[in-house]
Amino acid sequence: MDYARGEEGMPKDPAKAVALFAEVCDAGFGPSCTRLGEMTQGGVGTPKDATKAAGLYEKGCKAGDADGCIDAGNLVYAGDGVHKDLAAASNYYALGCEAGSAEGCLNRGNSLWSGIGAAKDPTTAADFFGKACQKGRAQGCYQLGIALETGTGVEKDIESAEMYHNAACDRGFAAGCTRLGVLEELNNGGNAKVLADALSDYRAGCEAKDAEGCLYAGNVYYKGTGLPAPDFKSANLYFGLACAAGSGQGCYFRGVTFQQGTGGPKDPAQAAAQFAKACQLGFAKACAGAQ
Repeated sequence: MDYARGEEGMPKDPAKAVALFAEVCDAGFGPSCTRLGEMTQGGVGTPKDATKAAGLYEKGCKAGDADGCIDAGNLVYAGDGVHKDLAAASNYYALGCEAGSAEGCLNRGNSLWSGIGAAKDPTTAADFFGKACQKGRAQGCYQLGIALETGTGVEKDIESAEMYHNAACDRGFAAGCTRLGVLEELNNGGNAKVLADALSDYRAGCEAKDAEGCLYAGNVYYKGTGLPAPDFKSANLYFGLACAAGSGQGCYFRGVTFQQGTGGPKDPAQAAAQFAKACQLGFAKACAGAQ
């Protein structure tokens, strides 16, 4: 059936679309219930009504539509016009996962990992993170990697943790690149290639706007770890990028390089400005230097 959508996926005739979705929803087609719920929640072609939208999402979910489960979970999680219910949200996410939603698996895993909306259960959380990863959700791979590297809920397995962080990195999840680099640097066994890989992964995380990736890349260049010699100019660059990405420690280290004239001329004013920014970002060690 053609619902004649206009720009950005919205129906050209919202009222007609509402009637058609309602008809097909009543016939038991879950995705139509979900779509009608989205229009009802947004007040498109029908009066805005979050409570009614919640009922439609639940109907879509019960009919096997994963998006209905996720929409229902998100609505009660946020408490947007309905009673906030974190436990119900977690249950909807579990149903969404069963219906094939990677987001549902990830959100259910996060609920069980944190104990928000469900009893804390890191073992089952890791299982849901694995399902999210298998369904293509990069953050699921990352979260499973964290569980494996820390031995939380699962047996500690650094090699498998690296594999999952690598999968997250390959799918564009910046923190996965950074964590992969951390594990490579910690477990390099004196292998220069592994150290070079770690730096490459830090840089990849940084390029994807992960502040820790920038910070760790800066540390490698500053210390010269696995390099022929320290590279203070590159260290300054990455500490600056870490600072710009919101790392108080990155701002602090950039301030130190200005203070000491490492990799460039001394600049007390710039050093003080960097320390002040680091202090504002919560890195207490920098506050004295900001005076």
